[in-house]
Amino acid sequence: ADDRNPLEEFRENNYEEFL
Repeated sequence: ADDRNPLEEFRENNYEEFL
């Protein structure tokens, strides 16, 4: 994740919840 890409970081931090 990158601070310039909050959506991408959100996806990484919540990957298991997205499954």
